[in-house]
Amino acid sequence: MSKRLAHLLALLLCVSTWAGAQGPSRQERKLFDLVNKEREKAGMQRLEWDAHLAEAAQAHSELMVEHNDLSHQFSKEPPLLRRAGATGARFTSVAENVAVAGSVGDIHESLMQSEPHRENILNADYNAIGISIIQDHGRLWVTQDFARNLTFTTEEKFRDDVVAAVNRWRNAHGLGNITALPDDRLRTEACAKNPDPGKLVDKLPGAEVTIFTATDARKLPDTVKDAALNKAYRRMNVGVCFPPSDLSGFSKYWVVAAFYPAKN
Repeated sequence: MSKRLAHLLALLLCVSTWAGAQGPSRQERKLFDLVNKEREKAGMQRLEWDAHLAEAAQAHSELMVEHNDLSHQFSKEPPLLRRAGATGARFTSVAENVAVAGSVGDIHESLMQSEPHRENILNADYNAIGISIIQDHGRLWVTQDFARNLTFTTEEKFRDDVVAAVNRWRNAHGLGNITALPDDRLRTEACAKNPDPGKLVDKLPGAEVTIFTATDARKLPDTVKDAALNKAYRRMNVGVCFPPSDLSGFSKYWVVAAFYPAKN
């Protein structure tokens, strides 16, 4: 074999391996299609394939094969919420089905005949799924991870969207736009666990400080709306942080906003 041909074969092998790692296998695609056919028959939205959820599912299927047992959580394995969040998935809710059988058809049929598993498959709240199937000694070990995924945006974009929402609220009440500035100090506070507005007031004399969490920057809490309509305030500093955690459900941004009167 020539060196050129050997190099080409090695390259094709790498491409094939990479492609397999990135997308569903033939069996996983078959089960994915069966799930979506059930949803379509029920008049529901199809689920999108999610690589992050598939990654979490793959790690769990590997553990099931290793332990030769069906379980949603093995000893020293993080709970589903953390497993999915650790892959980079961003979601408000998550659920899991596990099964073992000899064929994809048998797996799907058994899941649909089990009420809690069927409920996950036909849950209208979920919009994404990741599936892992591992074949071992003639049996297929399956993990299906479902989630309500959110479109992830950068902290900077979320901060800009908060400012835009504040100014839309002001404009709707006959006020002009407020000057808004990014503030690294406030971002540091937003990234801290359970930031204390009382302590921040001491650090920011003359400011009205409000702290909130949100998945949608357009939905302002009443505290921010009230401060935005205060004619004495002419400037707001904003810090935004996205710290994925069990508390925030891997979906919420923390926002710290400080409103200042003109003299500040």
